[in-house]
Amino acid sequence: MIKEFKDVNPRISTLTLKDKNLHIVLINIQAPKEEKGEEIKEEFYDTLEEVFDTTVGNIKIVLGDLNTKIGKEMIYHKVTGMHSLHKHSNDNGSRLTNLASGKGLIIKSTMLPRKDIYKYTWVSPDGRHKNQIDHVLINNRFKNSITNVRTLKGADADSDHFLVGIWIRVKFKKQYRHKLNTIERYDIEKLEEVNIQKDYGRKICETLKVQ
Repeated sequence: MIKEFKDVNPRISTLTLKDKNLHIVLINIQAPKEEKGEEIKEEFYDTLEEVFDTTVGNIKIVLGDLNTKIGKEMIYHKVTGMHSLHKHSNDNGSRLTNLASGKGLIIKSTMLPRKDIYKYTWVSPDGRHKNQIDHVLINNRFKNSITNVRTLKGADADSDHFLVGIWIRVKFKKQYRHKLNTIERYDIEKLEEVNIQKDYGRKICETLKVQ
């Protein structure tokens, strides 16, 4: 069920989903385009980082129009994988990868092997350029929760971007309760009885003699 929606600014919003003790936070973003100035990009990523840090949730998923080309540079492969549509990262790609690395995220949309037709999320009006600029990031701890990410070519989204489908399956490890050893309790009140006192004293003396 939906717990909370926040419209942070025109570029960032959050949606928190709750199921029992599980909170999934979707951070939806539209990043500045590659040609935008340094100051605009810095402000955007500073705000995104603040939202990520202050939002409470077991699983955090960052997704949306990142305007980002993720490459296949070996230096980033632990965060990006090697299945991006592009060979080289652009400036936005480097910024996103650095954010992911610093926040313990992985870019799941470039980690899954699939045909190129299911990778690119944007096509230029003349059809000459195809880019994978919409992405999905998730906590590294829960990376296996996303089983598939691919574009949905048949969907009418009224946009120059294709819809991106995400398949999520969350599993938690079972926690086993260990049984505590039963503590044997003694009925001390019986020691008030004379016969019990004598018998108890006799047994103590016998024990001391044995030792």
